[in-house]
Amino acid sequence: MDISINSHNLKRFLGLVSLSGEHQTKEALFNVKTDSITTLIKSPTNAIGVCGKLFGKFSDLGELGIDDLALFMNSVKIITQDVVKLDVKENKVILRANKSKTTLMLRKADYIKNIVSEPAFKKHSASASECDGFTIAKEVIPQINQTYGLIKSPTVIIKGKGKTITFIFEKNENQSEIDIPIVTEVQEFSTKLDAFFISLLVSIDDNVKLYMKQGVPAILVDYTNPDMSIQYIVAPMVNK
Repeated sequence: MDISINSHNLKRFLGLVSLSGEHQTKEALFNVKTDSITTLIKSPTNAIGVCGKLFGKFSDLGELGIDDLALFMNSVKIITQDVVKLDVKENKVILRANKSKTTLMLRKADYIKNIVSEPAFKKHSASASECDGFTIAKEVIPQINQTYGLIKSPTVIIKGKGKTITFIFEKNENQSEIDIPIVTEVQEFSTKLDAFFISLLVSIDDNVKLYMKQGVPAILVDYTNPDMSIQYIVAPMVNK
């Protein structure tokens, strides 16, 4: 029995959980339930954990082991219709839209190596969510990205104090920075992340909540809208 999925939401969901660059995930295990499609995976760099949930009315198809996530995403990207039909037959997943059809091999969960256990993810997310949470507004993300573009540093330093968050970029003794006002007040903190973090904000391109605190070894990025919920656990870089 096939299920109907909003193709636009599925494209966005797959793009956000797959990440990009050196952190791009090559494979994923999806669990299709009656009310959601969920995944718990980590990047090949082990620096980012992702918990994604796409909401909808589906059938209980169970686990879908996708060992070529890029191919699966591209098969969805070429769909121009608003709805894609997804079905599972034996060891294959079938995508249909209008007159097009794509059939892809599935793999057993044992062959998907980047799965994160739910207890492990909850442990890290619970620790990070105890930090001060603040929202980065969609409107300021282009400004942050433009400031990053001046230097294109390999890392970003994020500092918080009161109702201001500062993004600092440094490379070859050059520096650019931008202050972002926030609504909630935070305790003073400073952390350094891979500059991929900026690409992540640009990909989300919406209001996103961040949880950061001095000395806490995990950053929580929480993006939720009526169609999906995605949490990222990001490991800060260690100063040597």
